[in-house]
Amino acid sequence: MNRANFMWVALWLSWVVVTSSKAQTPAPDSSISREWTSSDGKKVTAEYLGLQGKMVMMRLQGGKVIPYPVEKLSAEDATFVQKNPLIYRETWKGWPSVGIPMVNVDVTEKPSVEGKFIYTTPNFRFTTDANLGGTLMKDLARVFELTFQLQSKAPLGILASPTDGSYRADLFGKRADYQREGGPSSSAGVYLLKTKRFLAPLELMGVEPGDAGWRRSSKEDYDTTTIVHELTHMLTHDLLVNLPLWVNEGYAEFMSGIPIESGCFRTSKEKIREGLIKTATEEAWLFYKNDYGTTNAQRPDTKKIAVSLLPVSSILQMKDEEWEGASVSGNGPRTSSGTFRGTKPSQRLMLARYRTAHLILYYYIQIEGEAGVAKLRRFLDENRKCMSQYLNYSEEFKQYEAAMDAFMRQPGVEPLGEGRIRYPENLTPPKAPVAPFADVEMVKSGGLKFLLGDNTSVVLPPKLDSLE
Repeated sequence: MNRANFMWVALWLSWVVVTSSKAQTPAPDSSISREWTSSDGKKVTAEYLGLQGKMVMMRLQGGKVIPYPVEKLSAEDATFVQKNPLIYRETWKGWPSVGIPMVNVDVTEKPSVEGKFIYTTPNFRFTTDANLGGTLMKDLARVFELTFQLQSKAPLGILASPTDGSYRADLFGKRADYQREGGPSSSAGVYLLKTKRFLAPLELMGVEPGDAGWRRSSKEDYDTTTIVHELTHMLTHDLLVNLPLWVNEGYAEFMSGIPIESGCFRTSKEKIREGLIKTATEEAWLFYKNDYGTTNAQRPDTKKIAVSLLPVSSILQMKDEEWEGASVSGNGPRTSSGTFRGTKPSQRLMLARYRTAHLILYYYIQIEGEAGVAKLRRFLDENRKCMSQYLNYSEEFKQYEAAMDAFMRQPGVEPLGEGRIRYPENLTPPKAPVAPFADVEMVKSGGLKFLLGDNTSVVLPPKLDSLE
């Protein structure tokens, strides 16, 4: 894909952003520029940037950023901050020009527990049924620690808090054991959200048992993209809770597409672009080879292999339910975006979703740069606020249900069906809390308008059928 092609991609995405924004229900704005009052009555007008520990970060009208203790705010302003739980992050200035180089990895072997061997590195705790030894474990751990370093410099500026100070990774000598613990049969690794564990079978990490113990299976490097993809989910666990799946998967694809060369993530614009193209064209080549029975020796020029992409507007509005389990064809009730419920999407359709989501994240991070990253961060912060509102509502609703249950046991109270009840005049039923969202799915898309921006002009959409 040459530079001209990417300009068309930018125009294409700009158009779908404009047209999609018109169809969205506006989320409530939190009016981040406001007059603040201290507990002793002093006032200042400043932009609210978020919280850093117990300090409110504000940008004064002259541009200077200052911290101010939450405890010294007026009661009204303290309540505002509580209802708008943004997390302050410094402005992202781009990737390091030298890339993300590998640092030395120290591996400590811990006493085995119930037949499991335990190894620790600065940020990870590995548990495995294979006696790998310190040298081989150090080799395997490099990509884990390197991905941690990449994420610490990444645009969203977040790192999940690990359990007991270390991220957990379970490695399996047998693929059957990996699957029994929850690993998909066709994958080289997976992150389990509920238990916050990364799982991987050793054979798909390029390791095999030998007469003298476990060893590298060949001199060739194994494909690390799945490892980096799943580790991205682990290291950005908060995203899985607060953002739609298309954002999570697009971001993980973006990160795993950054090339690793000579033990270093290459983060220049050219290398990240090469990674995007390679990921897309390699997938397309597999389908092309299957469709036409072509051998590797007969592989045509990359420009002749079409990469499947979906309308970006369909991805931007896609709910998690549809991403995971609805197809564009089938029988039965449709989802809100017109697809059918209940049928698993084909591999080709699923990869088209992943690649389109990848392209969207690439656009915001690499093409829009600092401005695009700011939109992504605002999207996340607004969704956090929506999630906080939803959790508060959920707790209030539980209390309401308990109060209503007690009310229904009062003498003279009887159900009439269809949600109606009869009760004595001296009793008053508890009042149900008002739901903050008409649709629970809005919890994960409440900040979408901040990602789309306030564009109103119409940009002619080029038709993007393939990457050239």
